Amino acid sequence: MRASGSKSQAVCFHRHAFAVTPLPILLGALLLAVVSSYRYLGLQYCYDMQWHEHFSYVVSKVRRAAALVFRVIRPTGPPHISTIRLLINLMVVPVFSYGFPFWRPTKRQFSTLLSILCGPLRRALHLPVSVDRLALAAECGVLPPSVLYDKAAISFAARASSLPPRHPSAVLFDAPPPRFFLTRLISKVAAEWNVDPAAASRGAIHHAAVHAAISLWRAAGTCSDLLDLRSHSITRPPPYIQHDPLPHLRARLRFNRSSLSASQFRRGLCPISRVHLLV
Repeated sequence: MRASGSKSQAVCFHRHAFAVTPLPILLGALLLAVVSSYRYLGLQYCYDMQWHEHFSYVVSKVRRAAALVFRVIRPTGPPHISTIRLLINLMVVPVFSYGFPFWRPTKRQFSTLLSILCGPLRRALHLPVSVDRLALAAECGVLPPSVLYDKAAISFAARASSLPPRHPSAVLFDAPPPRFFLTRLISKVAAEWNVDPAAASRGAIHHAAVHAAISLWRAAGTCSDLLDLRSHSITRPPPYIQHDPLPHLRARLRFNRSSLSASQFRRGLCPISRVHLLV
Protein backbone atom coordinates (compact mmCIF):
# COMPACT_ATOMS: atom_id res chain seq x y z
CA MET A 1 0.00 0.00 0.00
CA ARG A 2 1.31 3.44 -0.97
CA ALA A 3 0.23 6.84 0.28
CA SER A 4 -0.62 9.46 -2.34
CA GLY A 5 1.43 12.62 -1.99
CA SER A 6 -1.27 14.76 -3.63
CA LYS A 7 -4.06 13.46 -1.38
CA SER A 8 -2.19 13.03 1.91
CA GLN A 9 -1.85 16.29 3.82
CA ALA A 10 -1.73 17.42 7.45
CA VAL A 11 -3.66 20.11 9.32
CA CYS A 12 -2.46 21.62 12.59
CA PHE A 13 -5.61 22.60 14.50
CA HIS A 14 -5.22 25.62 16.77
CA ARG A 15 -6.87 28.92 17.67
CA HIS A 16 -3.81 31.07 18.06
CA ALA A 17 -3.73 34.49 16.44
CA PHE A 18 -0.29 33.72 15.04
CA ALA A 19 0.80 31.03 12.57
CA VAL A 20 1.89 27.71 14.04
CA THR A 21 4.63 25.65 12.39
CA PRO A 22 4.42 22.01 13.50
CA LEU A 23 7.22 19.51 13.42
CA PRO A 24 7.69 17.61 10.13
CA ILE A 25 5.15 14.80 9.78
CA LEU A 26 6.26 11.68 7.95
CA LEU A 27 3.99 8.95 6.59
CA GLY A 28 6.55 6.29 5.86
CA ALA A 29 9.02 8.02 3.57
CA LEU A 30 6.44 10.66 2.53
CA LEU A 31 6.72 14.12 4.07
CA LEU A 32 3.18 15.47 4.51
CA ALA A 33 2.49 19.03 3.47
CA VAL A 34 0.89 21.15 6.20
CA VAL A 35 -2.20 22.96 4.92
CA SER A 36 -4.74 25.29 6.52
CA SER A 37 -7.76 23.14 5.60
CA TYR A 38 -8.48 19.68 4.27
CA ARG A 39 -11.56 18.05 2.77
CA TYR A 40 -12.43 14.67 4.26
CA LEU A 41 -15.65 12.73 3.64
CA GLY A 42 -17.27 15.78 2.07
CA LEU A 43 -16.53 18.22 4.92
CA GLN A 44 -13.89 20.96 4.85
CA TYR A 45 -11.93 20.95 8.12
CA CYS A 46 -10.19 24.28 8.81
CA TYR A 47 -7.25 24.82 11.16
CA ASP A 48 -9.27 27.12 13.49
CA MET A 49 -12.08 24.54 13.84
CA GLN A 50 -14.58 26.87 12.15
CA TRP A 51 -16.88 26.05 9.22
CA HIS A 52 -16.67 29.30 7.23
CA GLU A 53 -14.60 27.75 4.44
CA HIS A 54 -16.90 24.75 4.22
CA PHE A 55 -19.95 27.02 4.12
CA SER A 56 -18.48 29.05 1.26
CA TYR A 57 -18.08 25.82 -0.70
CA VAL A 58 -21.56 24.58 0.21
CA VAL A 59 -23.43 27.80 -0.49
CA SER A 60 -22.02 27.97 -4.03
CA LYS A 61 -23.32 24.44 -4.69
CA VAL A 62 -26.70 25.31 -3.14
CA ARG A 63 -27.03 28.35 -5.41
CA ARG A 64 -26.24 26.23 -8.47
CA ALA A 65 -28.84 23.63 -7.44
CA ALA A 66 -31.45 26.36 -6.82
CA ALA A 67 -30.64 27.89 -10.21
CA LEU A 68 -31.48 24.59 -11.88
CA VAL A 69 -34.89 24.67 -10.18
CA PHE A 70 -35.35 28.30 -11.24
CA ARG A 71 -34.81 27.32 -14.87
CA VAL A 72 -37.86 25.05 -15.03
CA ILE A 73 -40.26 27.64 -13.55
CA ARG A 74 -42.45 29.37 -16.13
CA PRO A 75 -44.74 32.40 -15.69
CA THR A 76 -47.77 30.32 -16.67
CA GLY A 77 -48.44 26.62 -16.87
CA PRO A 78 -46.53 23.71 -15.39
CA PRO A 79 -44.59 22.76 -13.38
CA HIS A 80 -46.93 23.04 -10.39
CA ILE A 81 -45.76 24.39 -7.03
CA SER A 82 -45.95 20.84 -5.66
CA THR A 83 -43.35 19.82 -8.26
CA ILE A 84 -41.09 22.76 -7.33
CA ARG A 85 -41.42 21.80 -3.68
CA LEU A 86 -40.39 18.23 -4.53
CA LEU A 87 -37.40 19.42 -6.56
CA ILE A 88 -36.23 21.61 -3.69
CA ASN A 89 -36.45 18.76 -1.19
CA LEU A 90 -34.61 16.41 -3.58
CA MET A 91 -32.01 18.72 -5.17
CA VAL A 92 -31.35 21.66 -2.87
CA VAL A 93 -31.88 20.46 0.70
CA PRO A 94 -29.48 17.47 0.51
CA VAL A 95 -26.65 19.73 -0.70
CA PHE A 96 -26.39 21.77 2.50
CA SER A 97 -27.82 19.22 4.95
CA TYR A 98 -25.08 16.69 4.13
CA GLY A 99 -22.99 16.24 7.25
CA PHE A 100 -25.65 17.57 9.63
CA PRO A 101 -25.36 17.63 12.63
CA PHE A 102 -21.56 17.29 12.61
CA TRP A 103 -21.08 20.73 11.09
CA ARG A 104 -23.18 23.70 12.16
CA PRO A 105 -23.74 26.96 10.27
CA THR A 106 -24.04 30.23 12.15
CA LYS A 107 -27.35 32.09 12.49
CA ARG A 108 -26.43 34.35 9.58
CA GLN A 109 -25.50 31.34 7.45
CA PHE A 110 -28.79 29.65 8.35
CA SER A 111 -30.55 32.82 7.17
CA THR A 112 -28.63 32.78 3.88
CA LEU A 113 -29.60 29.16 3.24
CA LEU A 114 -33.24 29.93 4.03
CA SER A 115 -33.24 32.80 1.51
CA ILE A 116 -31.84 30.54 -1.22
CA LEU A 117 -34.34 27.83 -0.32
CA CYS A 118 -37.33 30.17 -0.60
CA GLY A 119 -36.25 31.73 -3.91
CA PRO A 120 -37.79 29.12 -6.23
CA LEU A 121 -40.93 28.88 -4.05
CA ARG A 122 -41.40 32.63 -4.23
CA ARG A 123 -40.91 32.63 -8.01
CA ALA A 124 -43.33 29.73 -8.55
CA LEU A 125 -46.07 31.45 -6.51
CA HIS A 126 -45.44 34.92 -8.07
CA LEU A 127 -44.83 36.43 -4.63
CA PRO A 128 -42.82 39.61 -3.92
CA VAL A 129 -39.33 39.57 -2.42
CA SER A 130 -40.69 41.01 0.83
CA VAL A 131 -42.75 37.92 1.65
CA ASP A 132 -41.86 36.36 5.00
CA ARG A 133 -39.53 33.42 4.48
CA LEU A 134 -40.61 31.31 7.46
CA ALA A 135 -44.27 31.71 6.51
CA LEU A 136 -43.54 30.79 2.88
CA ALA A 137 -41.52 27.71 3.86
CA ALA A 138 -44.24 26.51 6.24
CA GLU A 139 -46.96 27.18 3.68
CA CYS A 140 -45.13 25.06 1.09
CA GLY A 141 -44.10 22.30 3.50
CA VAL A 142 -40.34 22.94 3.37
CA LEU A 143 -38.43 22.80 6.65
CA PRO A 144 -36.08 25.72 7.44
CA PRO A 145 -32.37 24.82 7.56
CA SER A 146 -32.13 25.39 11.34
CA VAL A 147 -34.97 22.91 11.93
CA LEU A 148 -33.37 20.43 9.53
CA TYR A 149 -30.19 20.65 11.62
CA ASP A 150 -32.06 19.79 14.83
CA LYS A 151 -33.94 17.02 13.03
CA ALA A 152 -30.63 15.51 11.86
CA ALA A 153 -29.40 15.46 15.47
CA ILE A 154 -32.50 13.59 16.68
CA SER A 155 -32.34 11.21 13.71
CA PHE A 156 -28.69 10.42 14.50
CA ALA A 157 -29.60 9.68 18.12
CA ALA A 158 -32.44 7.41 17.01
CA ARG A 159 -30.13 5.55 14.64
CA ALA A 160 -27.31 5.26 17.20
CA SER A 161 -29.66 3.82 19.81
CA SER A 162 -30.58 0.95 17.45
CA LEU A 163 -26.98 -0.04 16.60
CA PRO A 164 -25.06 -2.91 18.23
CA PRO A 165 -23.38 -1.92 21.51
CA ARG A 166 -19.87 -2.24 20.02
CA HIS A 167 -20.60 -0.02 17.04
CA PRO A 168 -18.44 3.18 17.18
CA SER A 169 -21.47 5.46 16.91
CA ALA A 170 -23.29 3.59 19.67
CA VAL A 171 -20.20 3.79 21.89
CA LEU A 172 -19.90 7.53 21.24
CA PHE A 173 -23.58 8.05 21.97
CA ASP A 174 -23.64 5.92 25.16
CA ALA A 175 -20.35 7.20 26.63
CA PRO A 176 -19.65 10.62 25.11
CA PRO A 177 -16.60 12.71 26.02
CA PRO A 178 -17.11 15.45 28.63
CA ARG A 179 -19.00 18.47 27.26
CA PHE A 180 -19.52 16.79 23.89
CA PHE A 181 -21.58 19.24 21.83
CA LEU A 182 -23.70 16.61 20.07
CA THR A 183 -25.10 14.99 23.22
CA ARG A 184 -25.93 18.41 24.65
CA LEU A 185 -27.67 19.35 21.40
CA ILE A 186 -29.67 16.11 21.32
CA SER A 187 -30.79 16.55 24.94
CA LYS A 188 -31.83 20.16 24.26
CA VAL A 189 -33.79 19.38 21.08
CA ALA A 190 -35.42 16.26 22.56
CA ALA A 191 -36.67 18.31 25.51
CA GLU A 192 -37.97 21.13 23.29
CA TRP A 193 -39.67 18.76 20.85
CA ASN A 194 -40.87 16.36 23.57
CA VAL A 195 -39.42 13.41 21.65
CA ASP A 196 -37.59 10.34 22.92
CA PRO A 197 -34.95 9.59 20.24
CA ALA A 198 -34.60 5.94 21.32
CA ALA A 199 -38.32 5.23 20.85
CA ALA A 200 -39.44 7.73 18.20
CA SER A 201 -40.13 6.62 14.64
CA ARG A 202 -39.08 8.55 11.55
CA GLY A 203 -42.63 9.79 11.10
CA ALA A 204 -42.82 11.04 14.69
CA ILE A 205 -39.52 12.88 14.29
CA HIS A 206 -40.75 14.51 11.06
CA HIS A 207 -44.01 15.61 12.67
CA ALA A 208 -42.08 17.08 15.60
CA ALA A 209 -39.84 18.95 13.12
CA VAL A 210 -42.88 20.42 11.33
CA HIS A 211 -44.30 21.63 14.64
CA ALA A 212 -40.89 23.11 15.50
CA ALA A 213 -40.87 25.01 12.19
CA ILE A 214 -44.34 26.42 12.90
CA SER A 215 -43.22 27.38 16.42
CA LEU A 216 -40.25 29.19 14.89
CA TRP A 217 -42.64 31.04 12.60
CA ARG A 218 -44.90 31.88 15.56
CA ALA A 219 -41.93 33.21 17.56
CA ALA A 220 -41.01 35.52 14.67
CA GLY A 221 -44.45 37.16 14.92
CA THR A 222 -44.97 37.52 11.15
CA CYS A 223 -48.10 36.73 9.13
CA SER A 224 -49.97 36.04 12.37
CA ASP A 225 -53.41 35.92 10.74
CA LEU A 226 -52.16 33.37 8.23
CA LEU A 227 -50.68 31.38 11.10
CA ASP A 228 -54.04 31.33 12.91
CA LEU A 229 -55.55 29.41 9.99
CA ARG A 230 -53.25 26.46 10.63
CA SER A 231 -54.38 23.77 13.03
CA HIS A 232 -51.80 22.37 15.45
CA SER A 233 -52.62 18.85 14.27
CA ILE A 234 -52.01 19.61 10.56
CA THR A 235 -48.48 18.96 9.37
CA ARG A 236 -49.07 19.00 5.60
CA PRO A 237 -49.19 22.05 3.32
CA PRO A 238 -52.61 23.61 2.59
CA PRO A 239 -54.69 21.79 -0.06
CA TYR A 240 -54.20 24.52 -2.66
CA ILE A 241 -50.42 23.91 -2.65
CA GLN A 242 -51.04 20.31 -3.68
CA HIS A 243 -54.16 20.44 -5.85
CA ASP A 244 -55.09 23.97 -6.97
CA PRO A 245 -54.43 24.41 -10.73
CA LEU A 246 -53.62 28.12 -10.14
CA PRO A 247 -51.96 28.14 -6.71
CA HIS A 248 -50.19 31.47 -7.21
CA LEU A 249 -53.50 33.38 -7.19
CA ARG A 250 -54.54 31.98 -3.83
CA ALA A 251 -51.01 32.35 -2.43
CA ARG A 252 -50.84 36.02 -3.40
CA LEU A 253 -54.25 36.63 -1.84
CA ARG A 254 -53.29 34.91 1.41
CA PHE A 255 -49.87 36.54 1.81
CA ASN A 256 -50.85 40.00 0.56
CA ARG A 257 -53.85 40.21 2.89
CA SER A 258 -51.70 39.07 5.79
CA SER A 259 -49.06 41.71 4.99
CA LEU A 260 -51.73 44.40 4.59
CA SER A 261 -53.35 43.48 7.91
CA ALA A 262 -50.03 43.68 9.78
CA SER A 263 -49.16 47.01 8.11
CA GLN A 264 -52.52 48.56 9.02
CA PHE A 265 -52.21 47.36 12.60
CA ARG A 266 -48.72 48.88 12.97
CA ARG A 267 -49.96 52.25 11.65
CA GLY A 268 -53.04 52.23 13.89
CA LEU A 269 -55.47 51.97 10.96
CA CYS A 270 -56.86 48.62 12.06
CA PRO A 271 -57.87 47.82 15.67
CA ILE A 272 -56.85 44.16 15.35
CA SER A 273 -53.82 42.51 13.76
CA ARG A 274 -55.67 39.52 12.31
CA VAL A 275 -58.02 39.20 9.38
CA HIS A 276 -60.01 35.97 9.29
CA LEU A 277 -61.34 36.39 5.75
CA LEU A 278 -58.42 34.59 4.12
CA VAL A 279 -59.32 31.88 1.67
